[in-house]
Amino acid sequence: MTHFGIICPGSTGPLNTMLPLGQELQQRGHRVTLCGGIDTQSKVEAAGIEFVAVGEKEFPLGSTAKSFAKLGELSGLAALRYTVELLENMAIIKLRDAPGLLQEAVVEALLVNQGSIEGGTVADIIDIPFVTVCSAVVLNREPTIPPQC
Repeated sequence: MTHFGIICPGSTGPLNTMLPLGQELQQRGHRVTLCGGIDTQSKVEAAGIEFVAVGEKEFPLGSTAKSFAKLGELSGLAALRYTVELLENMAIIKLRDAPGLLQEAVVEALLVNQGSIEGGTVADIIDIPFVTVCSAVVLNREPTIPPQC
């Protein structure tokens, strides 16, 4: 059987689509490990999926709630800038940490939520295949798929 890794944002929407996918793979005999920020660990492990943490120093426990609280105080362009900064910082951390952690765990293929644009690059760095999981049509970046009307 295959050892699948999952890379996705740590927010509720992506986790609520990726964790059931991981559980289904486990029911079919595969091993599954999610690589993400420490704030997602309890939810991931409660779903019965293995977990490896990235960026514990930069994103300590509780940092997601603080980030969302700050985002809730912003609006318009300031909110957009802050969101992009958060995504960029997590992408940098995952690009730094995830390749080594996933190789150490002997992950053989990645499931990458479309919200984690760094995921495909992580797979390329460690030379494993990946599949992009699209659970939000609005974010679809595939040039061969027409935009939603």
